[in-house]
Amino acid sequence: MRHGKRLFGVFALASSAALLLSSCSGGATESGSDGRETIKILVAAPLTGGSAESGQDMLHGAELAAAYLNEQGGVQTGDLAGATFEIEGVDDQESTEAATTIAARVIDDPSIFALTGFITSAQAQAAGTVLDSAGMGMVVSFAAADFLTDQADNLALVLTAVSNTGLVGGAFVTEELGATSVGSIAGDYSFLDSYYAGLDEGLEAGGASNVSKQTYTEGTTDFSTLLTSIESSSPDVVMSGAFQSDAGKIASQMRGMGMDQPFVDFLGEGWGESFGAAAGSALNTGDFYQLDPMDAFPADGSLAAEISEQFRTEYGKTMPAAAAHTFDSVLTIAAAIEAGATEREQLIEYIPQVEGEGLLGPIAFNSDLRPEERIVTISRVTGPEPSDRELVKYYSAFGDGTVAGK
Repeated sequence: MRHGKRLFGVFALASSAALLLSSCSGGATESGSDGRETIKILVAAPLTGGSAESGQDMLHGAELAAAYLNEQGGVQTGDLAGATFEIEGVDDQESTEAATTIAARVIDDPSIFALTGFITSAQAQAAGTVLDSAGMGMVVSFAAADFLTDQADNLALVLTAVSNTGLVGGAFVTEELGATSVGSIAGDYSFLDSYYAGLDEGLEAGGASNVSKQTYTEGTTDFSTLLTSIESSSPDVVMSGAFQSDAGKIASQMRGMGMDQPFVDFLGEGWGESFGAAAGSALNTGDFYQLDPMDAFPADGSLAAEISEQFRTEYGKTMPAAAAHTFDSVLTIAAAIEAGATEREQLIEYIPQVEGEGLLGPIAFNSDLRPEERIVTISRVTGPEPSDRELVKYYSAFGDGTVAGK
């Protein structure tokens, strides 16, 4: 497949991924069967469990990045010119224990050039701490709590700050839905404080407040008690900080209780097939709004539109944010190699020098190793499939912690 203009003109990746801890042929600087060197990237994602849909999407996004870059001819300049990259997937089980084990494996296995991935900030922090002991860092794909860059300097984040995501959610419900009060329900995540810092700021700026903050623990399936608490506060809008199927179950139970307020996502994972399956017929009642930390409706002819169409063709679904972020994570690693990172310990050192265009927009990082700018999309859910979405509004989220409607 022809993909048009090369983004960086320096790197390549072999589209070969293994699930769990299975090994792939080749290594960071080993010669493949064609005589060219290969650079292996390990993608940590929840390939099993409640977030497996997003985890598989993350792995597929990295695979597509590999295929895209290899098609351009491989690393084109520098000491690693001509090298290709391999992608290997590893199940991070959405746990910090697994994250530390994976990071230790990377340190012990010199065939792995870089680690990327992770869907929770606690995992990214745990892995980063282990890597730091060996003078290494990582590009974090889909986690971005404030504490990641506040407490570490070896983590580069592809996702906009989660406080920005909350800020967009607050701005949307006040400016577009006219809400003066909201109730929220979210999982007990390590990064929840960062989300709420942004959400509360956005609500306050619009003259609104969160009148009922409810939190649930992992494994919860009956949300009726929490929803009853929200209902008793009579909010104008209910906001969801729940992953995939949890959000769908909450939506279903909320409508089953007769709560007809707009249901607005502020987590930004991107509601996929598991959300639609869990929500079921509830999606036929009232309004549901999804937040995506990306341009969910890319312009025709753009790289994002082309790769999104390829994702749909290969995997039978709309390309979600999780996949787009690992795609750009691989591009970021490759750009760092082009900038001069020929050893894995040099990866983070060269991240501030990278530049180019990815699916999410400019590949450029500020001094905190956060993206300079990202597009955030709010869309209305019109049906159970991930493609059943209607654009409502775009926002720009900046590295300095501000957002602006477009």
